[in-house]
Amino acid sequence: MKQVWRWISLLPLLHPVWFNIILLVLAWSIVGVAYQSNDDLVIASVLDGWGDPSYADAHVIFVNPLLTRFLLMIAPVLGGLSVWPVFLAVATLSSGAAIFTMLTAHARKARSYDFTTLVLLLVWLLIMPGFYAALQFSHAAFLVGFTGVLTCLKHGSSSWWKLVAGVFLCVLGSMIRLDAALVCDAFFGAVLAAGSMDGFRPSWEKLRSRGRLWGALACVFAFSYGLNGYNRHAHRSVFEGCDVAAWNEARALLSDTSPIRSEDEYECASYGVFANDIKMVQMFTNCDMEVFNTDYLRRLRLARDGNDFWPRMWIRGEKALHLFSWDSIVDLLPCWILFGLACRASFRRGDSPALLCCVGGLLVLVLLYMASIDRLYFRVVYPTFLIAGLCLLRPEYFQAVHVKWTGKGALTGSLPMFCAFAVSLSQACAAVWEANMESFSPEAGRLLCERVDREPDSLFCVQMSGGTIDDLAPGQSVFRKAWSCSRKNVVTLGGWNFPLKPVQKKLQEMGWNGQTALNLCRDNVYIVCLTPQGDLSDMDRKFFTMLCRHIWEHHGIRTAWHLDENIEGVRIYRLRKTWFQPGRDGRERPPVL
Repeated sequence: MKQVWRWISLLPLLHPVWFNIILLVLAWSIVGVAYQSNDDLVIASVLDGWGDPSYADAHVIFVNPLLTRFLLMIAPVLGGLSVWPVFLAVATLSSGAAIFTMLTAHARKARSYDFTTLVLLLVWLLIMPGFYAALQFSHAAFLVGFTGVLTCLKHGSSSWWKLVAGVFLCVLGSMIRLDAALVCDAFFGAVLAAGSMDGFRPSWEKLRSRGRLWGALACVFAFSYGLNGYNRHAHRSVFEGCDVAAWNEARALLSDTSPIRSEDEYECASYGVFANDIKMVQMFTNCDMEVFNTDYLRRLRLARDGNDFWPRMWIRGEKALHLFSWDSIVDLLPCWILFGLACRASFRRGDSPALLCCVGGLLVLVLLYMASIDRLYFRVVYPTFLIAGLCLLRPEYFQAVHVKWTGKGALTGSLPMFCAFAVSLSQACAAVWEANMESFSPEAGRLLCERVDREPDSLFCVQMSGGTIDDLAPGQSVFRKAWSCSRKNVVTLGGWNFPLKPVQKKLQEMGWNGQTALNLCRDNVYIVCLTPQGDLSDMDRKFFTMLCRHIWEHHGIRTAWHLDENIEGVRIYRLRKTWFQPGRDGRERPPVL
């Protein structure tokens, strides 16, 4: 019995690659596999060939076109499978297995656990099954980038070709998602900075001994930013001279930060914009690209926030402090516990205090920045904590801590691992099941798709609400292309994908003359609202009120909406031009929320 427990406990060390494959198989068998968010579905679907890989919309702008071209070249080998979910799954599994193999090398030689390895197993069992089950571009970039960082740190001083391989992996991570890979590179610099100190003082001798690694880090940043410059250049002049990179930056600044002025203090008149349009951008209903161009988005932000530097920094500072609010602490408590265990492992191993200060200080700075720009999302925070913890779990030397695998020792060694794995699977289940949650019955999806196919001369515009028409189709799978615009007579009613040329071509085929919101009033145009639960949130009224107000303010035409059909909770509306009686003062007034 003692030997059985010992071999079971040593399985992750003896076969780290198979251990990660078992985690992947268990996660997919018990939980399933899906994209973690609708954004990842959009990115993968557009990159899979629906859009031109040389340009993309605001979602796809994070992925380098060179990587897309290469993957589409090898896509025929997959026999019809979508290339991007396969790439994300392979990149996540191979990177995870490589990281785990390198971090357990010393313990594997000794055939026994140390405290560092036990903490690493706990972290791995808590986090990695969720990464395997919920595919995400940022996660893949984090893992690929840190595989390169770890390769450089572990082998870069002794092998030139391994150093080059590490630099390549770091750059590859930046091609998947630049900001995620740069977080890994920043921790790379923190580890090098800590290793170049005697205590807390710089040591020129240690700095020179790590000169090759500092040069590698500089090359990583140079190549990453150079490729990102090419990426931005490739996205210029996509939609009638629109610079998609600049447009997306202006939209993100307007929609992702809290307003500096209150709504009644917006200086809209002086900037020639409308307060209603600010709400439309925040709700991703900026469907009129002839109005919501880059210049107009910038003027909207100036009308809302002004051009003063210090008030904007003050607001961001206040938002950054939300990191220490009770809600944030509770949400991030598992991450802080895991990071605390990693700090404890580093302390017991006798690492320099500078390593703890550099890695911990950088982690807090990254979290403060994410909180200041409203990006404190679990899908970004979890891998950031993971990378910071792995930097501390990287052993400089091995110090075995033997465990007695009978009675109390068996419970001490095995029970925490099984508990951690159970918690990890529950988190993965929550992420994947939420992503695959059907807000409507399969019958509703079938009937809606039948109507869309039955009226090929009509155009169905899907209101941006987190879902697409194909998401409702029965039997949808993550390994099947599922994006609403894959149907010829369906478009998404939002500014996200309107710069795409395929969308423009589709609209022209449907008889749209120019891209104005007035086209929504055509007889053969319908607006599909997928807000679940029969619109208990009153989202339909808010959406149509904003849309009608926008048309009245910019085009001087009154419109009204009415429900055309309700398919088991899926609402299909028609928008029509109409006339209203003037108010008591003889003047017409726009709709009011």
